[in-house]
Amino acid sequence: MLMNPSRDVRAAQFNPAVLLKDLRVAQGCRYVDIVSGSTSWQVYVERGKLSYVSHSVEYVLARIQHHLHVLGLSGAIAACKDEALIRARLSLDTLACGIEMSDRILTFLFSQRLLEAKQTKEIAELVTREALESLLCITSGTYTLKEQTLDIDTGCSLDIIDTIAAAEKRLAKWRSFAPVLWSPYQRPRISETNTTDASAANYQLSPQMRRQLEPILKGYTLRQLAIVLKQDEQKIAQFLYPHILNNSIALDDPPAPY
Repeated sequence: MLMNPSRDVRAAQFNPAVLLKDLRVAQGCRYVDIVSGSTSWQVYVERGKLSYVSHSVEYVLARIQHHLHVLGLSGAIAACKDEALIRARLSLDTLACGIEMSDRILTFLFSQRLLEAKQTKEIAELVTREALESLLCITSGTYTLKEQTLDIDTGCSLDIIDTIAAAEKRLAKWRSFAPVLWSPYQRPRISETNTTDASAANYQLSPQMRRQLEPILKGYTLRQLAIVLKQDEQKIAQFLYPHILNNSIALDDPPAPY
């Protein structure tokens, strides 16, 4: 429910971490709509805690499906495969991005008893942490601040300082892989070219390792590999990184729109 007129702020230099930390002392519910370039983020802060963050970088149903796979929730996974059914149940023409859409999908899954309250909370937290990582990367943009409540109670209530610190730690890890590895949507594959650099000999793929990896590295993104292997995508990236450096493993660019 909108309580007060919105406050629009346009900033050439913009630090989202500072904005969110300032909201720790806010009473009630705050909604922040942030835009940078062609990407938008939606943030809800309730009583100084993060209750939800979403973004337009990724199709909302795909984002929820990813976390359902990570958690191994087979019933909800099966329901989300039928996009036409979900659109019909939610009376929508399309499943776009944003917090409202995420809310409605999670509410639908909960109402069908495909998600328990604890699982709804866990997915909301995963979506929030993931969206926050991308938000912390921007340095310019505009935002609109409102007093507005979230339509449903996801149970998500994350400490702003701790969650930002965890996100910044993960971002620092991604930066340590630069410039060769820079996105969880890059697609590793076995390379036919190996380096002859003796210093990299320890990271050459053995014939046995090649046989093990070839069936897996067939066009999957790092995020998809995380589901298949039930591993964190950064742990997979860390394992592959030395093999990428010596050209034992090549990287294809992320698929559109990433």
